[in-house]
Amino acid sequence: MTAPLVGSLIGLLVVIARVGGLVLTAPVLASPAIPKLIRVVIALTLGFAVWSLIPPLSGLTQNGIGLLVLLGVEFALGATIGFLINIPLVACQMSGTLMGQQMSLALPSMLDPSSGSQTDVLGQGFMMLAVVCFVVIGGVEQTFSAIVASFSHLQASALLEHGLAQSLSAMIDTAFEFALRMALPILAVLLLQTAALAIVARSMPQLNIFSIGLPLRILVGLLVLVGGLAFIGQTMEMYLPLGIEQATSWAGVV
Repeated sequence: MTAPLVGSLIGLLVVIARVGGLVLTAPVLASPAIPKLIRVVIALTLGFAVWSLIPPLSGLTQNGIGLLVLLGVEFALGATIGFLINIPLVACQMSGTLMGQQMSLALPSMLDPSSGSQTDVLGQGFMMLAVVCFVVIGGVEQTFSAIVASFSHLQASALLEHGLAQSLSAMIDTAFEFALRMALPILAVLLLQTAALAIVARSMPQLNIFSIGLPLRILVGLLVLVGGLAFIGQTMEMYLPLGIEQATSWAGVV
């Protein structure tokens, strides 16, 4: 009676460790706006739910040091899954940050509540829009499916396999491409506006170009941003499901 009970408890600890790593890095669940106690309750609740859905885990060590190492590896696996799922949202924030820097909106930086870091207002707005899109397209449900499927697809040695490096490299390349593609219209227009102001400053040296250059740059950037909202929405609608699918497929979701 004692041995099966201990094995079940160790299996539950392993599941909670992996789910805890996921809660630490996954979108929405890892938001600093959620109190730490609530996040612990979420991790425990999801851990019990996942434990009830997966087959019993076998071959788990009951040695003290070995068990601690196993829990650490499982926590790292869960954190890796959450990090991969979070990459598409970070790409959206990166695109907004690029736009804000070129529009000179990055000067008054502010605290981003979703990541706890300093970001400009445009980057924060794109991050909030990405989080809303993530929830709408079922990203939370796909995250839960990924953590459930990972127990039958990912072993503790998955962090050392070459497939993780390939998946991570491919997702980061796609994220940079997406961020640049979404910010490219504003970058191109602002480059032309800078060249035009340079020509005006060259032909009219008595004109204080700096006094009108910054407001004009912000105005032009906002006009292009408003005019390109449809393009930005289509690009985000195309990329977010693709990025989430890449992350969940590594975890074992078919």
